[in-house]
Amino acid sequence: MTIRGHRARRGAYLVVAAIGLSALAAGGAMVVEGRWRDLTLAQARGASVAAAHAATVALGRGATLDEARDLAAAVAAEHPVAGRAARVDPLQDVVFGLWDFDGRAFDPTAGRVNAVEVRVRPPKDPLRWLFGGWSPDRTATSRAALRSRDLVVALDLADATAAEPAVQALADHLAFLALPDERFAVVPLAELDASEPSSWLGGERPLAARSLIVVSDGLCADPIRAGQARALTRALGEDGVHVGVVGVGPGTECLASLVTGFGRATTVPDASGLGAAIEAVARGVPVALVTP
Repeated sequence: MTIRGHRARRGAYLVVAAIGLSALAAGGAMVVEGRWRDLTLAQARGASVAAAHAATVALGRGATLDEARDLAAAVAAEHPVAGRAARVDPLQDVVFGLWDFDGRAFDPTAGRVNAVEVRVRPPKDPLRWLFGGWSPDRTATSRAALRSRDLVVALDLADATAAEPAVQALADHLAFLALPDERFAVVPLAELDASEPSSWLGGERPLAARSLIVVSDGLCADPIRAGQARALTRALGEDGVHVGVVGVGPGTECLASLVTGFGRATTVPDASGLGAAIEAVARGVPVALVTP
């Protein structure tokens, strides 16, 4: 073989090697780009979930739409995406509407609001030049909605009439009772039947957050009734009811044993503080859900 032939063959080998290295580099770049895309999308999704949940919780606590919108943008910005604050336009990327739990659909044109949708856009792919500048839509969208609440306050007081003004004031001003689907009732503790908890408010709603708050000033002094109350709340807890308690006056420490689920225990010196105490216990039960 002549020298010219050796050189030609060597040149061909170099061309093949260059093509192979280029293909390997391009393939590696595509793998890196794909991993980067997956990572940033996951980070954006986390930011959108946190923002939607925070805004929905704020709505449940009585925030205005503007306050909830600003909160959503602020919470999203606290979650870095590709090392930078998540990009959220409060006016375009935070949308309020109605979530239909039965139909599993979000309607931003509905006449009332129980849900928030938040969109977070990750940064553009740094290697999008591989695709001629094209970059796929990787917007992360999350929604959160307020579940309806079924709240029953069970009174066990020596002077139940003294508590009526405070309990009625609670029903009149609680923000979460402003939604049309909220249900609220006040009943004597002695009338509750654990076998039919749904009958207290006119029928069971599977997706509602069911809560019972026991208000008592003398249950701990009667071991028999206290045992009956524990059996009642234990059965309710197994059925998914969150039980909280408010003790009125001294000697009500045993009421904490009635708590189930996300229920809380607190005490007040007299009936005048019942409204705020019941509200605090009721708000301990989460009603904001991130929807699919």
